[in-house]
Amino acid sequence: LVHAALLGGTPTFHQVCWGVAGAADICVIQILAFSACQILGIAAAPAMWCGVGMFTSFVWGVVAFQEPIHSIFGALAALIFLASGVAVVASAQTDVPPRVAQLLSKRCFSKYVEPGMRDVGLDGGDLATDSQSGSTDISVCGEIQPAPSSLEFAEARTCTLDSAGTPSGPSPDGLAKGLVLTLCVGLLDGSLMAPYKLFVRGASADDATTPLPSERNLTYAYLEAFGWGVLSCFPLLLGGQALLWRHRHGSLLGFGRSAQVCVLPGVLSGVLWAVANACSVHASEYLGVALGFPLTQSCIVINALWGISLFDEMPGVPRRAACAAGILAILLGASLMALYARG
Repeated sequence: LVHAALLGGTPTFHQVCWGVAGAADICVIQILAFSACQILGIAAAPAMWCGVGMFTSFVWGVVAFQEPIHSIFGALAALIFLASGVAVVASAQTDVPPRVAQLLSKRCFSKYVEPGMRDVGLDGGDLATDSQSGSTDISVCGEIQPAPSSLEFAEARTCTLDSAGTPSGPSPDGLAKGLVLTLCVGLLDGSLMAPYKLFVRGASADDATTPLPSERNLTYAYLEAFGWGVLSCFPLLLGGQALLWRHRHGSLLGFGRSAQVCVLPGVLSGVLWAVANACSVHASEYLGVALGFPLTQSCIVINALWGISLFDEMPGVPRRAACAAGILAILLGASLMALYARG
Protein backbone atom coordinates (compact mmCIF):
# COMPACT_ATOMS: atom_id res chain seq x y z
CA LEU A 1 0.00 0.00 0.00
CA VAL A 2 2.87 2.37 0.74
CA HIS A 3 4.34 1.52 -2.67
CA ALA A 4 1.00 2.44 -4.23
CA ALA A 5 1.17 5.78 -2.40
CA LEU A 6 -1.86 5.02 -0.27
CA LEU A 7 -0.09 6.18 2.87
CA GLY A 8 2.81 7.98 1.23
CA GLY A 9 3.07 11.69 2.02
CA THR A 10 0.74 13.91 3.99
CA PRO A 11 -2.49 15.16 2.42
CA THR A 12 -3.06 18.91 2.52
CA PHE A 13 -5.91 20.57 4.34
CA HIS A 14 -7.86 21.10 1.11
CA GLN A 15 -7.44 17.45 0.14
CA VAL A 16 -8.71 16.29 3.52
CA CYS A 17 -11.69 18.63 3.20
CA TRP A 18 -12.68 17.10 -0.15
CA GLY A 19 -12.29 13.62 1.29
CA VAL A 20 -14.52 14.50 4.25
CA ALA A 21 -17.02 16.12 1.86
CA GLY A 22 -17.26 12.88 -0.11
CA ALA A 23 -17.65 10.89 3.11
CA ALA A 24 -20.40 13.19 4.39
CA ASP A 25 -22.15 12.87 1.02
CA ILE A 26 -22.22 9.08 1.15
CA CYS A 27 -23.35 9.03 4.78
CA VAL A 28 -26.36 11.22 3.97
CA ILE A 29 -27.05 9.05 0.90
CA GLN A 30 -27.13 5.89 3.03
CA ILE A 31 -29.58 7.39 5.50
CA LEU A 32 -31.96 8.68 2.80
CA ALA A 33 -31.60 5.53 0.69
CA PHE A 34 -32.57 3.33 3.64
CA SER A 35 -35.78 5.31 4.12
CA ALA A 36 -36.53 5.27 0.39
CA CYS A 37 -36.12 1.50 0.20
CA GLN A 38 -38.44 1.04 3.18
CA ILE A 39 -41.17 2.89 1.25
CA LEU A 40 -40.60 1.88 -2.38
CA GLY A 41 -38.60 -1.35 -2.04
CA ILE A 42 -35.13 -2.25 -3.25
CA ALA A 43 -36.40 -3.12 -6.72
CA ALA A 44 -37.77 0.33 -7.59
CA ALA A 45 -35.98 2.87 -5.38
CA PRO A 46 -32.39 2.16 -6.56
CA ALA A 47 -33.50 2.13 -10.19
CA MET A 48 -35.00 5.60 -9.81
CA TRP A 49 -32.13 7.19 -7.91
CA CYS A 50 -29.57 5.59 -10.23
CA GLY A 51 -31.31 7.14 -13.23
CA VAL A 52 -31.29 10.54 -11.54
CA GLY A 53 -27.69 9.96 -10.44
CA MET A 54 -26.58 9.19 -14.02
CA PHE A 55 -28.08 12.45 -15.23
CA THR A 56 -26.55 14.41 -12.34
CA SER A 57 -23.12 12.87 -12.88
CA PHE A 58 -23.29 13.64 -16.59
CA VAL A 59 -24.07 17.29 -15.84
CA TRP A 60 -21.17 17.47 -13.38
CA GLY A 61 -18.74 16.01 -15.90
CA VAL A 62 -19.79 18.15 -18.87
CA VAL A 63 -20.65 21.44 -17.18
CA ALA A 64 -18.36 21.61 -14.15
CA PHE A 65 -15.32 19.65 -15.37
CA GLN A 66 -15.59 20.32 -19.13
CA GLU A 67 -15.24 16.66 -20.04
CA PRO A 68 -15.66 16.22 -23.83
CA ILE A 69 -18.54 14.26 -25.31
CA HIS A 70 -18.51 12.37 -28.59
CA SER A 71 -22.01 13.32 -29.77
CA ILE A 72 -24.39 15.81 -28.22
CA PHE A 73 -27.38 14.16 -29.90
CA GLY A 74 -26.38 10.71 -28.68
CA ALA A 75 -25.89 12.09 -25.17
CA LEU A 76 -29.31 13.77 -25.26
CA ALA A 77 -30.91 10.50 -26.43
CA ALA A 78 -29.23 8.74 -23.51
CA LEU A 79 -30.62 11.30 -21.07
CA ILE A 80 -34.12 10.92 -22.56
CA PHE A 81 -33.97 7.16 -22.07
CA LEU A 82 -32.74 7.65 -18.50
CA ALA A 83 -35.57 10.04 -17.66
CA SER A 84 -38.14 7.77 -19.33
CA GLY A 85 -36.86 4.73 -17.47
CA VAL A 86 -37.03 6.51 -14.12
CA ALA A 87 -40.62 7.60 -14.86
CA VAL A 88 -41.69 4.08 -15.86
CA VAL A 89 -40.11 2.50 -12.79
CA ALA A 90 -41.81 5.12 -10.62
CA SER A 91 -45.16 4.27 -12.24
CA ALA A 92 -44.64 0.63 -11.28
CA GLN A 93 -45.32 1.67 -7.68
CA THR A 94 -48.76 3.05 -8.60
CA ASP A 95 -51.97 1.59 -10.02
CA VAL A 96 -51.06 2.75 -13.53
CA PRO A 97 -49.65 -0.60 -14.83
CA PRO A 98 -52.69 -2.66 -13.69
CA ARG A 99 -55.03 -0.11 -15.22
CA VAL A 100 -53.13 -0.11 -18.50
CA ALA A 101 -53.23 -3.91 -18.52
CA GLN A 102 -56.96 -3.81 -17.87
CA LEU A 103 -57.52 -1.39 -20.76
CA LEU A 104 -55.51 -3.61 -23.06
CA SER A 105 -57.44 -6.67 -21.95
CA LYS A 106 -60.70 -4.94 -22.81
CA ARG A 107 -59.70 -4.74 -26.44
CA CYS A 108 -58.87 -8.44 -26.69
CA PHE A 109 -61.22 -10.02 -24.12
CA SER A 110 -64.42 -8.05 -24.17
CA LYS A 111 -67.57 -9.93 -23.07
CA TYR A 112 -68.97 -13.23 -21.89
CA VAL A 113 -72.46 -14.04 -23.00
CA GLU A 114 -74.58 -16.75 -21.34
CA PRO A 115 -78.24 -17.70 -22.05
CA GLY A 116 -80.80 -15.77 -20.02
CA MET A 117 -78.14 -13.88 -18.11
CA ARG A 118 -77.13 -10.26 -17.84
CA ASP A 119 -74.21 -9.40 -15.64
CA VAL A 120 -71.16 -7.22 -15.54
CA GLY A 121 -68.45 -8.40 -17.92
CA LEU A 122 -64.72 -8.22 -17.45
CA ASP A 123 -64.69 -4.87 -19.23
CA GLY A 124 -67.37 -3.37 -16.99
CA GLY A 125 -70.16 -3.76 -19.60
CA ASP A 126 -73.27 -5.90 -19.53
CA LEU A 127 -73.30 -9.57 -20.42
CA ALA A 128 -75.89 -10.23 -23.12
CA THR A 129 -77.66 -13.30 -24.51
CA ASP A 130 -77.98 -14.19 -28.18
CA SER A 131 -81.81 -14.28 -28.26
CA GLN A 132 -81.97 -16.06 -31.62
CA SER A 133 -79.60 -18.97 -31.16
CA GLY A 134 -79.40 -19.04 -27.38
CA SER A 135 -75.70 -19.74 -27.70
CA THR A 136 -73.05 -18.31 -25.49
CA ASP A 137 -70.30 -16.52 -27.41
CA ILE A 138 -67.26 -14.48 -26.55
CA SER A 139 -65.76 -11.64 -28.52
CA VAL A 140 -61.96 -11.98 -28.60
CA CYS A 141 -60.10 -9.22 -30.45
CA GLY A 142 -63.19 -8.57 -32.55
CA GLU A 143 -63.77 -12.23 -33.47
CA ILE A 144 -66.76 -14.21 -32.16
CA GLN A 145 -65.66 -17.50 -30.60
CA PRO A 146 -67.45 -20.11 -28.45
CA ALA A 147 -67.60 -19.18 -24.82
CA PRO A 148 -65.73 -21.25 -22.24
CA SER A 149 -67.45 -23.60 -19.86
CA SER A 150 -68.94 -22.38 -16.61
CA LEU A 151 -65.86 -23.58 -14.73
CA GLU A 152 -63.55 -21.71 -17.09
CA PHE A 153 -65.78 -18.65 -16.75
CA ALA A 154 -65.58 -18.80 -12.95
CA GLU A 155 -61.83 -19.25 -13.08
CA ALA A 156 -61.46 -16.25 -15.37
CA ARG A 157 -63.59 -14.12 -13.05
CA THR A 158 -61.61 -15.35 -10.04
CA CYS A 159 -58.27 -14.55 -11.68
CA THR A 160 -59.52 -11.08 -12.54
CA LEU A 161 -60.64 -10.51 -9.00
CA ASP A 162 -57.28 -11.72 -7.70
CA SER A 163 -55.47 -9.39 -10.06
CA ALA A 164 -57.66 -6.48 -9.04
CA GLY A 165 -57.25 -7.36 -5.39
CA THR A 166 -53.48 -7.49 -5.53
CA PRO A 167 -52.02 -5.25 -2.86
CA SER A 168 -51.18 -1.95 -4.42
CA GLY A 169 -48.04 0.08 -3.85
CA PRO A 170 -47.50 2.67 -1.12
CA SER A 171 -50.14 5.24 -0.24
CA PRO A 172 -50.16 8.54 -2.17
CA ASP A 173 -48.46 10.33 0.71
CA GLY A 174 -45.94 7.52 1.09
CA LEU A 175 -45.29 7.47 -2.64
CA ALA A 176 -44.69 11.23 -2.68
CA LYS A 177 -42.30 10.92 0.27
CA GLY A 178 -40.49 8.03 -1.38
CA LEU A 179 -40.11 9.92 -4.66
CA VAL A 180 -38.70 12.96 -2.88
CA LEU A 181 -36.22 10.75 -1.02
CA THR A 182 -35.11 8.98 -4.20
CA LEU A 183 -34.70 12.34 -5.96
CA CYS A 184 -32.46 13.59 -3.14
CA VAL A 185 -30.49 10.34 -3.15
CA GLY A 186 -30.03 10.56 -6.92
CA LEU A 187 -28.77 14.15 -6.80
CA LEU A 188 -26.33 13.34 -4.00
CA ASP A 189 -25.31 10.02 -5.53
CA GLY A 190 -24.62 11.65 -8.89
CA SER A 191 -22.46 14.24 -7.11
CA LEU A 192 -20.43 11.61 -5.24
CA MET A 193 -17.47 11.74 -7.64
CA ALA A 194 -17.35 15.55 -7.70
CA PRO A 195 -15.22 15.73 -4.49
CA TYR A 196 -12.78 13.28 -6.08
CA LYS A 197 -12.30 15.47 -9.16
CA LEU A 198 -11.99 18.55 -6.99
CA PHE A 199 -9.47 16.66 -4.85
CA VAL A 200 -7.34 16.04 -7.95
CA ARG A 201 -7.64 19.66 -9.02
CA GLY A 202 -6.72 20.82 -5.52
CA ALA A 203 -3.63 18.63 -5.59
CA SER A 204 -2.60 20.24 -8.88
CA ALA A 205 -2.94 23.71 -7.36
CA ASP A 206 -1.24 22.85 -4.06
CA ASP A 207 1.72 21.08 -5.69
CA ALA A 208 2.34 23.60 -8.45
CA THR A 209 6.02 23.91 -7.48
CA THR A 210 6.65 20.18 -7.10
CA PRO A 211 6.24 17.26 -9.47
CA LEU A 212 2.58 16.20 -9.53
CA PRO A 213 1.92 12.58 -8.49
CA SER A 214 0.25 10.35 -11.02
CA GLU A 215 -3.55 10.30 -11.08
CA ARG A 216 -3.51 6.73 -9.80
CA ASN A 217 -1.55 7.79 -6.73
CA LEU A 218 -3.93 10.71 -6.25
CA THR A 219 -6.83 8.28 -6.43
CA TYR A 220 -5.37 6.19 -3.61
CA ALA A 221 -4.68 9.36 -1.63
CA TYR A 222 -8.31 10.41 -2.07
CA LEU A 223 -9.52 7.01 -0.88
CA GLU A 224 -7.34 7.46 2.20
CA ALA A 225 -8.84 10.88 2.96
CA PHE A 226 -12.30 9.54 2.15
CA GLY A 227 -11.82 6.64 4.58
CA TRP A 228 -10.76 8.95 7.37
CA GLY A 229 -13.79 11.09 6.63
CA VAL A 230 -16.16 8.13 6.93
CA LEU A 231 -14.47 7.08 10.16
CA SER A 232 -14.88 10.58 11.59
CA CYS A 233 -18.58 10.61 10.67
CA PHE A 234 -19.27 7.36 12.53
CA PRO A 235 -19.37 8.85 16.10
CA LEU A 236 -21.69 11.60 14.88
CA LEU A 237 -24.07 9.11 13.27
CA LEU A 238 -24.03 6.84 16.32
CA GLY A 239 -24.70 9.78 18.63
CA GLY A 240 -27.55 10.93 16.39
CA GLN A 241 -29.14 7.48 16.48
CA ALA A 242 -28.84 7.45 20.28
CA LEU A 243 -30.60 10.81 20.50
CA LEU A 244 -33.38 9.62 18.19
CA TRP A 245 -33.80 6.44 20.25
CA ARG A 246 -34.08 8.46 23.45
CA HIS A 247 -36.56 10.83 21.82
CA ARG A 248 -38.79 7.95 20.66
CA HIS A 249 -38.56 5.71 23.74
CA GLY A 250 -37.91 8.20 26.52
CA SER A 251 -34.62 6.55 27.52
CA LEU A 252 -31.66 4.68 26.09
CA LEU A 253 -32.93 1.36 27.45
CA GLY A 254 -32.59 -1.24 24.70
CA PHE A 255 -30.40 0.89 22.45
CA GLY A 256 -27.29 -1.19 23.13
CA ARG A 257 -29.07 -4.44 22.31
CA SER A 258 -30.45 -3.02 19.07
CA ALA A 259 -27.00 -1.78 18.09
CA GLN A 260 -25.57 -5.26 18.65
CA VAL A 261 -28.21 -6.79 16.38
CA CYS A 262 -27.32 -4.31 13.62
CA VAL A 263 -23.55 -4.81 13.81
CA LEU A 264 -23.17 -7.89 11.59
CA PRO A 265 -25.50 -6.83 8.73
CA GLY A 266 -24.12 -3.31 8.96
CA VAL A 267 -20.53 -4.51 8.66
CA LEU A 268 -21.37 -6.79 5.72
CA SER A 269 -23.20 -3.99 3.93
CA GLY A 270 -20.32 -1.63 4.63
CA VAL A 271 -17.73 -4.02 3.22
CA LEU A 272 -19.74 -4.57 0.04
CA TRP A 273 -20.28 -0.85 -0.37
CA ALA A 274 -16.61 0.02 0.33
CA VAL A 275 -15.39 -2.36 -2.40
CA ALA A 276 -17.98 -1.00 -4.84
CA ASN A 277 -17.09 2.60 -4.00
CA ALA A 278 -13.37 1.99 -4.57
CA CYS A 279 -14.17 0.46 -7.96
CA SER A 280 -16.40 3.40 -8.89
CA VAL A 281 -13.62 5.86 -8.03
CA HIS A 282 -11.24 3.99 -10.34
CA ALA A 283 -13.94 3.92 -13.03
CA SER A 284 -14.16 7.72 -12.83
CA GLU A 285 -10.37 7.88 -12.93
CA TYR A 286 -10.12 6.01 -16.24
CA LEU A 287 -13.41 6.95 -17.92
CA GLY A 288 -14.28 10.32 -16.43
CA VAL A 289 -17.22 11.38 -14.29
CA ALA A 290 -19.60 11.78 -17.24
CA LEU A 291 -19.15 8.13 -18.30
CA GLY A 292 -17.51 6.06 -15.56
CA PHE A 293 -19.95 6.72 -12.75
CA PRO A 294 -23.16 6.24 -14.80
CA LEU A 295 -21.96 2.83 -15.98
CA THR A 296 -21.51 1.68 -12.40
CA GLN A 297 -25.23 2.26 -11.85
CA SER A 298 -26.15 -0.76 -13.96
CA CYS A 299 -26.38 -2.45 -10.56
CA ILE A 300 -30.10 -1.68 -10.70
CA VAL A 301 -30.63 -5.04 -12.42
CA ILE A 302 -29.22 -6.83 -9.37
CA ASN A 303 -31.38 -4.68 -7.09
CA ALA A 304 -34.51 -5.60 -9.04
CA LEU A 305 -33.69 -9.31 -8.94
CA TRP A 306 -33.16 -9.19 -5.18
CA GLY A 307 -36.34 -7.22 -4.56
CA ILE A 308 -38.63 -9.33 -6.73
CA SER A 309 -37.22 -12.81 -6.17
CA LEU A 310 -36.29 -12.61 -2.48
CA PHE A 311 -38.66 -10.01 -1.02
CA ASP A 312 -41.60 -10.48 -3.42
CA GLU A 313 -41.87 -6.78 -4.17
CA MET A 314 -44.19 -5.34 -6.82
CA PRO A 315 -46.77 -8.14 -6.76
CA GLY A 316 -48.54 -8.69 -10.03
CA VAL A 317 -47.33 -9.10 -13.59
CA PRO A 318 -48.21 -5.55 -14.78
CA ARG A 319 -46.12 -3.83 -12.11
CA ARG A 320 -43.16 -6.14 -12.59
CA ALA A 321 -43.37 -5.73 -16.35
CA ALA A 322 -43.36 -1.94 -15.94
CA CYS A 323 -40.36 -2.16 -13.62
CA ALA A 324 -38.51 -4.36 -16.12
CA ALA A 325 -39.32 -2.00 -19.00
CA GLY A 326 -38.09 0.99 -17.00
CA ILE A 327 -34.86 -0.76 -16.06
CA LEU A 328 -34.25 -1.73 -19.69
CA ALA A 329 -34.75 1.90 -20.70
CA ILE A 330 -32.24 3.02 -18.05
CA LEU A 331 -29.71 0.43 -19.19
CA LEU A 332 -30.22 1.50 -22.80
CA GLY A 333 -29.59 5.07 -21.74
CA ALA A 334 -26.41 3.99 -19.95
CA SER A 335 -25.27 2.14 -23.09
CA LEU A 336 -25.88 5.21 -25.26
CA MET A 337 -23.98 7.28 -22.72
CA ALA A 338 -21.07 4.83 -22.94
CA LEU A 339 -21.02 5.28 -26.72
CA TYR A 340 -21.54 9.02 -27.01
CA ALA A 341 -20.79 10.66 -23.66
CA ARG A 342 -17.01 10.56 -23.94
CA GLY A 343 -15.00 12.31 -26.62
